[in-house]
Amino acid sequence: MSSASLTNVKHWRKNLVTESVRATRAIVQIGSLTVDGFMLPDGNYRMSQTQAAECVGKPEINARRFLSSRFLEGKPFALIDVETPCVIRGATRIRAVSFDQVVEYWQHQVRLGNQKAVALLTQLSRNVTPGLEQFKGMRVVSVAKQRVKREQDYEKWYVNQLQVEIGGETEVLTPAGSIDLLTTSQLIEVKHIKNWKTAIGQVLVYSAYYPSHEKRIHLFGTCHESFLDTVKQHCQRQNIVLTWEL
Repeated sequence: MSSASLTNVKHWRKNLVTESVRATRAIVQIGSLTVDGFMLPDGNYRMSQTQAAECVGKPEINARRFLSSRFLEGKPFALIDVETPCVIRGATRIRAVSFDQVVEYWQHQVRLGNQKAVALLTQLSRNVTPGLEQFKGMRVVSVAKQRVKREQDYEKWYVNQLQVEIGGETEVLTPAGSIDLLTTSQLIEVKHIKNWKTAIGQVLVYSAYYPSHEKRIHLFGTCHESFLDTVKQHCQRQNIVLTWEL
C-alpha cells in the first residue's frame, strides 16, 4: 500500500465517528428472503454488515472494505455500533449500516457479476406489497417491541396478509364491534402476542353472531415458549384455534 493510501486509511479511521445506540430487533422481508434488521430509537432501520454480505454470499470483510472505500471517495457512509438487547452469534454489539448503504453494496456486487446479488435486487424490484416501513423494496414486517401508537398498523398489515392467503372479508361489523377477518368458516381476531386475552375475549363475543364459525386468534410478535404454551392452554379450553407468527 502506498504512503498516500496509508495516510487516507489513517484519516478515515480517525474521522469515522461511530455512536452506540440501543436498537430493537426487526424482521426485514426482501421478496421470499427474511433477514434480521434493527430499529433505532429515531425509527430508522439498519442491517448488520455481516448480514448484508451473507445475503449475496460474501464474508463480512467484503462489505466492510466496500463501505470503507465509499467513505474514502467522499460518500457519506457512516457506521453505527448498535447495542442490541438480543444476542446475535455471541455478540451484543453489531456494526450496522443503513438500508441505503446496503443497497449500494449489493448494486456494486451486481456490477461484479454476483448472481446472488442479481437475484436479490430482482426480488427487491418485485417486492411491491407495502410493509410497515419500506425502502427500495425492503419491508420491515415485524418489530420485537412496537410503540403503542403503531400497533394498529401492525395488526392491519397482518390482517391483510391473512386475507391474501385465505380470503374473507375484513372489518366485518357486528353490534359488538368489528371482526378483523371473517371467512366462510372462521372468524379471526389478529393481535400482538401481549394482547392475547383481548383477542380471546373478542372472538368469544363475536361468536354469538356467527355461532357456526370456527373461532380463531392469530397472534404475532416474539415471546418465550412457556408463555406461548400458556396461551395455547387457554385457547384449548375455549375451543379457539390459535395461530402465531413473528
